[in-house]
Amino acid sequence: MFNWIRIHIKIKKMKHKFIFIPVLCAAVCIFFSCSSGTGKTFENVTAMVEAEKENTRAIGAADLNSLIEEGCQMQIIDCREESDYLAGHIPGAVNIPRGILEFSPKISNRRLKTIVIGNDEGSAVLAAATLKKLKYFDSFYLDCSWEDWTKTFPELIEEGSGKEEVILKKVKAPEGC
Repeated sequence: MFNWIRIHIKIKKMKHKFIFIPVLCAAVCIFFSCSSGTGKTFENVTAMVEAEKENTRAIGAADLNSLIEEGCQMQIIDCREESDYLAGHIPGAVNIPRGILEFSPKISNRRLKTIVIGNDEGSAVLAAATLKKLKYFDSFYLDCSWEDWTKTFPELIEEGSGKEEVILKKVKAPEGC
């Protein structure tokens, strides 16, 4: 009888170990997932943009113009709002407003050089920083205002959606199997 009591006590202790270990692992995971990230806060948007500029690459207007003239394979993302994009944009640029950039299916090639154009408030810097976090390691923000770009390169401005209307022809399906 005494042996049965010992075995019963050992089993109870083992059950506590089996419960304790998963609970400990869960607590550690929760702690590290809640405390991951930089934890950095900013007084205002300007401070946040300036901090991101330190870790994000810029490209000047003249350098971007050279890449366009050379026919460099790249993707240009215009992260301004659609109304601004329709009023004028660089030909070939894809409009993905800053607020939906992370979720957009419009870009997917991480190997291409990616240039981000934004408004004067720093949206391009924040967008390029976001792309870098999403493994677009060859991403840059255009380091000039849209107004400066339009004054310097007026020939590189396109209005409207930039999409040519595609007319699909009706094709008769082949008969048979």
